[in-house]
Amino acid sequence: MPTDPIKPVRPPARNVNSRRPISAAAALAEPPERQVFPPDEEPAFTRGPARRPTPVVADAVLQWASGLPTADRRVYAGWLIFPWERSEEVLTAWRDWTETTPDEVTSVGRILQLPPIELIPEPLRGRNIVIVEVAYLGDEESGRELLAPLVALEPEMSTVGMMPAAGLVRLHNDPEGHTPAIGDGAVIEALPDEAIETFVDVAGPGSGSPFISVELRQAGGALGRPAPGAGAASHLEGDFVMFSVGLPFSPDLAEALEAHLDVVADAMAPWKADQTYFNFAERAVDSESFYAGATHDRLREIRERFDPYELFHANQRIQPAGADW
Repeated sequence: MPTDPIKPVRPPARNVNSRRPISAAAALAEPPERQVFPPDEEPAFTRGPARRPTPVVADAVLQWASGLPTADRRVYAGWLIFPWERSEEVLTAWRDWTETTPDEVTSVGRILQLPPIELIPEPLRGRNIVIVEVAYLGDEESGRELLAPLVALEPEMSTVGMMPAAGLVRLHNDPEGHTPAIGDGAVIEALPDEAIETFVDVAGPGSGSPFISVELRQAGGALGRPAPGAGAASHLEGDFVMFSVGLPFSPDLAEALEAHLDVVADAMAPWKADQTYFNFAERAVDSESFYAGATHDRLREIRERFDPYELFHANQRIQPAGADW
């Protein structure tokens, strides 16, 4: 293979990321030479799960991790459903329960205002509820033991039981087709009683919330521990992740959703972590908030070295080191 340095194609006279014009001198200037790295010397720091694995790869990983063929892998999962008038009680008990769970458990505390549409099962259609959504990588006997404190709250309904691991993709019951939505989220450091009370005040009974779902996802565990070689986005620095979402069926509702995102964000600000979670950042934020410590500075240096003209575009921009636009 040739090892001579190659020169990148000269970019257009406009920065495609910032959408601000650059000077003619900068546009016509000869770009710096770019070094070609052998495969074993590529900058590993920026690598991450940028591409979705193929089903074959995903199946192989799951089989390797579990010691079982994918089709045989089962989990203990489902919903515990309560009237939303019990939101504060249920979410407080759920918070206490998350402090005792092993890494094999993940869960969500969620306030739902379900529309009266046929896609929703009749017992829940048009209702407001609070649920605990849980998934446990284990057997039914130990799962029942783990969930006992929540079951003791006497949910109105329960869908918890053994299910194929592949069924977890539908556990949250998100729409599977293209669906317009307005939402935003935040990493939450901790949930003291005051935070839960505030959360219910802005999302539960009497809040005027227009959201279909406002949720708190359990983090911590392995998600909260940096692992060796995990790359730039190695962990989340908070015990929970919050997300609010609604469907803009009309312009007025879209305005109400945007306005109530501010209400929720302002109310929960005392418990918000400095870090932002990529998947739940629906509004523009400073990209520095995605990374812990000096990671963002290092990413800017890497971008200056390998993509100074910002030919690669992302929703959340990382400027090259020294850029002032």
